[in-house]
Amino acid sequence: MVKGPDGKAVGSLLIARPFTKDEYFQPRPSAVSYDASSSGSSGLGAANYALRDRVARAIGPIATYAAGPKAGQLVAPDVEAWFQADRFGGQPHIVAQWANAHNSLAQAWVNADPTHGAYVDAWAKQHPADVKRWIATNPGMPQPKAADLAVPFFTAFSAANPGAFPSAVMHKDANEKDVSAIEPVNAGSDVQSTFFDMWRQDHPDAALQNVPGPGHHARECDVPARPRGGGVGEGYEA
Repeated sequence: MVKGPDGKAVGSLLIARPFTKDEYFQPRPSAVSYDASSSGSSGLGAANYALRDRVARAIGPIATYAAGPKAGQLVAPDVEAWFQADRFGGQPHIVAQWANAHNSLAQAWVNADPTHGAYVDAWAKQHPADVKRWIATNPGMPQPKAADLAVPFFTAFSAANPGAFPSAVMHKDANEKDVSAIEPVNAGSDVQSTFFDMWRQDHPDAALQNVPGPGHHARECDVPARPRGGGVGEGYEA
């Protein structure tokens, strides 16, 4: 807690900050990266999948079942188990399907951190044939950047690492300092948040608990059954 001059609590260091670790408070999405000196809106309409994805990522790690033998339990372990089985809509390669259906999200992952871009650049150097095929279908871009190669990268990654997603993993170096490396992972907050929406589409009948939102009545942390590629579900608190 943050205390004022009189010793009274005036805030929390864990609230309204970007969600980066499991122990942090789950904040509402911010269109200005939680910068109190700025204000703005995302400008994303209800039919924009980026809005649905943003809210799904916030819900995925905290969603719980409302009924049945798992009532009150987190959905996240089942999202991970489903992800590890590597089938969505009856088809294999969840990560490849995700990237092909949502190119902008795949590109956003590449641009989200310099280590992501470096990882894709390293992949491109090791897979010149894949890069050549991409250039052949995109002749106007003979020198693609890492983000341009997001879809072929994730397609190849999914084939080589079924049931896994590239994510930052912490290790100790020779000097016992924490160092981060991108590695295939099949569990954790990245899987729980990124693929919650796809899990929900594959499990439309699972009853989930309501998620309260500031200024609104509690609403079900749900992605109602809909045609793939549709807009934001009624049950999301956007």
